[in-house]
Amino acid sequence: MQQVKIDFIGIGAQKAGTTWLFKQLKLLPDFSFPVLKELHYFSRSPDYASSSFLAEPRLVNRLMDEEWTKRALEKIRSKKDEPRKAEWYAKWFFSDYTDDWYLSLFDASAPFKGEISPSYALLQPKDISGMYRLAPEARIIFLLRNPVDRAWSQYRFYKGWYKKDFDFNQAKTEDIIRFMDAEGQELRSDYLSTLRNYEQVYPKDQILVGFYDAIGEQPAELMEEVVRFIGGDAGDIAKYCQLEKKYTVSPAAPMPPEVRDYLKEKYRNQIEQLALRFGGYCRQWYAELYEEQSAGGKVSMRAAVSSAVRI
Repeated sequence: MQQVKIDFIGIGAQKAGTTWLFKQLKLLPDFSFPVLKELHYFSRSPDYASSSFLAEPRLVNRLMDEEWTKRALEKIRSKKDEPRKAEWYAKWFFSDYTDDWYLSLFDASAPFKGEISPSYALLQPKDISGMYRLAPEARIIFLLRNPVDRAWSQYRFYKGWYKKDFDFNQAKTEDIIRFMDAEGQELRSDYLSTLRNYEQVYPKDQILVGFYDAIGEQPAELMEEVVRFIGGDAGDIAKYCQLEKKYTVSPAAPMPPEVRDYLKEKYRNQIEQLALRFGGYCRQWYAELYEEQSAGGKVSMRAAVSSAVRI
């Protein structure tokens, strides 16, 4: 097996700022990613509500699918003016999917290398153990967002992605709630289960919890926490990063009051436990369950709340 040290792995949560983090880290000269942000290697099992593109590990079996082969060749040809990417995609498509193959996707010479796949928040301990076997020293980064808002953002993103002209005003409450109760959505908002599963495998001092709220209120502080946690030079952030940029923004649409009330009740217990454990932004989420506001409205958390916490 190749001796490639993976330094960090972002595990989610979906719609909680992982693309923003990916884009910012990519701007830093010491940080390296594969061509794709999300590899889904450890969540490739069809048992997960995730991409199962890698579920068939044998190339010979995949080549029997003419449509798959056609799409793979088209993707490689689309990168003909970028030889490095074309070569990477050729390896991505036309290989047996093994642990050695996975490690070969990273630039071994880079000071800090890793990947971010939000589907890794869904992993069970047996697959986290597979991750640990390949990346025992990796720093695990888990971004959290108020689960009420995260669920609504996922709904908006999903509907806007698959149906560009989707009319959110015509959506039926029962259909929205059915989406919110789907297993794939519920698991992505079950932060406590994700943390329990990772704490069974990785030492706690290798896990960092960051907060989506900090991207808007204190992005520099959040990036500094992440970069230092991984071992990089936080002094590069001001020079290279574009902290105010937004990425993969879900279509704008107000959350129906009935849906908000439903989600508040659905996640009340989890938000309370998160508030007790982490305080800070999670305490604000808890206050919002009861629509508590400070005298001056929503308080800036820059001085009072950590952008990320080590567990």
